[in-house]
Amino acid sequence: MKAGTIILTSLFAAVLASCSKTSKADTRKEQEAGFERTFGFDPRASITSINYTSHYTRELTDGTTAVWLGFTYDQITFQKIVGGGYSTSTSTTVPDIKPSPAWWRKPPANVTIYSRTQEDTPADEGFSFEEYLWHDESAGMVFLYKSYSG
Repeated sequence: MKAGTIILTSLFAAVLASCSKTSKADTRKEQEAGFERTFGFDPRASITSINYTSHYTRELTDGTTAVWLGFTYDQITFQKIVGGGYSTSTSTTVPDIKPSPAWWRKPPANVTIYSRTQEDTPADEGFSFEEYLWHDESAGMVFLYKSYSG
């Protein structure tokens, strides 16, 4: 490979890598804001733990964003969320997207996974998306994975 080709390839790879960004909600205020952005309402006081991470990757013609959210299980909140257009998923797995955050847990075996897409919501977010949600009873947490494209 010629030196010029190597330099151009390296430069192109560096530009693409620099167009990726991971955001993590560190403060309770940021965590609540991530929860509200995701579900459209504030978390109840009984939700004592919230983890929120998003990752944007710039691609050649557009980009993708992945969102991981985990929060303390609260039955009222969970029922309100599931009632917002989710259906029982036909998939028994959730996409394994990297880089997932350290606190992230995949769904355990035999858990009900709920899903929805942009077709299942009344508001147009302007992007196509897939969402997966489940209650991990052993962890006492609810987990959500959302992937935007386009």
